[in-house]
Amino acid sequence: MEIINQAEPRFRYLQDTVCELLLDLLREINALEMKFGKRDTLIKEKISELDSEQISSEFDALWSDFHDEYERIVSGKCTEKLLAKGYGNCIHKPVKYRWVDAEDCVLIFRMDKPKRAIVEASFKVGTLDTKHRFTLIKQGEEWLVDAFNHWSTYDEVWHRGGI
Repeated sequence: MEIINQAEPRFRYLQDTVCELLLDLLREINALEMKFGKRDTLIKEKISELDSEQISSEFDALWSDFHDEYERIVSGKCTEKLLAKGYGNCIHKPVKYRWVDAEDCVLIFRMDKPKRAIVEASFKVGTLDTKHRFTLIKQGEEWLVDAFNHWSTYDEVWHRGGI
């Protein structure tokens, strides 16, 4: 992954701190989606052996566990404003932030204010150029993810989303 530092000179030293914090969070979310994606597949493989009550119980437990673990991961790492937009509502296959360890991803770090940084990832999904933009803010001594937006050449519009 190439990281381009476009921060004002006085903030450039924060690139590693802010980017690694974000990338570590997204790797944790990816690992969670992989874990629960496998569990979802196992339930679907044995669905013919289960009655409707068992199927419902299995999926209810999966979603409850998934949401609880997602909440554990993002709590204290995201602002309440971002968490209010929703989280843990989908198990992406492949994982949502698959670009995190991709060689062809370009990450841009921008910072022009002491308590706000923007990290934007550019990558391909099939033939579409795609971007994920994260706004991080500093609260006290901690950097927290405050906003997530996504864009692609499909409609070329920035969309707000939950983590």
